[in-house]
Amino acid sequence: MNIFNLTNEKIEEQVMSSNWFREDQKYLILCFGEEILEIQPIFNFAPETIEECIHIDDFVKMESYDDYDYINLNYFYLQEERLKFEEVNIYIGVNYLVLVLNPKGILKDSLKDVIFQKIEKLLKVDDRINRVYYLIFDRLLNDLFATLEEMEGSVQTLEEMVVQEANQKTLAKINYYRLVVNIMKRNLRPLLYVGDQIIVNENELITKGYLKYFKNIDIRLNKLYDFVIDLVERTNHLQYLYDSTLSTERNKISERLTIIATFFAPLTVITGIYGMNFINMPELQWKYGYPISMGAMAIVSIGLYILMRKKRWL
Repeated sequence: MNIFNLTNEKIEEQVMSSNWFREDQKYLILCFGEEILEIQPIFNFAPETIEECIHIDDFVKMESYDDYDYINLNYFYLQEERLKFEEVNIYIGVNYLVLVLNPKGILKDSLKDVIFQKIEKLLKVDDRINRVYYLIFDRLLNDLFATLEEMEGSVQTLEEMVVQEANQKTLAKINYYRLVVNIMKRNLRPLLYVGDQIIVNENELITKGYLKYFKNIDIRLNKLYDFVIDLVERTNHLQYLYDSTLSTERNKISERLTIIATFFAPLTVITGIYGMNFINMPELQWKYGYPISMGAMAIVSIGLYILMRKKRWL
């Protein structure tokens, strides 16, 4: 657990002791999982929120309590085209901000870095809680946009593959991408309501000077959702593209078979006629019958070939 006192001009990390918390001080607290239980007696957080911090779920929500707001978010990223999730829990009060992260996740280092790098540049003491609050959402949104852009690149590459060849491998990848993008959509939709609730500012925890920055966060949340909707449409289009490519390949095969049948049809007629072996067929006894019939077959085949080339059927 990391505890930072934001009250003084110089921000210092504070050691946790029996009487470390003071009502007239401002604090940023980063803890992991069950560490939230250590500060629960001080802040008296609702038991259901503590349970959600300890046990990971996929439920995204924002709740306003008497003197603080609680937000439960799902952060996701791609790792070798597999969608990974981490839970982020945020408590914000008048004089504190508590961030609860997964100790085994990648987000803890990402958020700690951005906060630690910028925390000394926080100007006005009165705005420091709001500033850190904004920085957290800013970093989360940047990472989520990067994840969607990565997914967009994968979809574009798959589109090029499908145009070239439609096979079981590309079909399996299409179905997988559609699943991943729809999961992204399902997890991003609740963020729209979180953004709206932040702007409502029911507990007035965001100062008027910083409310405009959170309106920008709300706009970016809507843009993020528009982005994932576009990805859903593109992955659905992949199925139509696959069907179209498959239909085109089948048509090409049918054309080849038709051309082959066209070549062999007259030859089949000739061989069929002379395969009947009627007694009064003079050509059967003619010594030049075989070479002339073969020559006729060759002339017919060459003539068909020239005609098809002229008509650009070959």
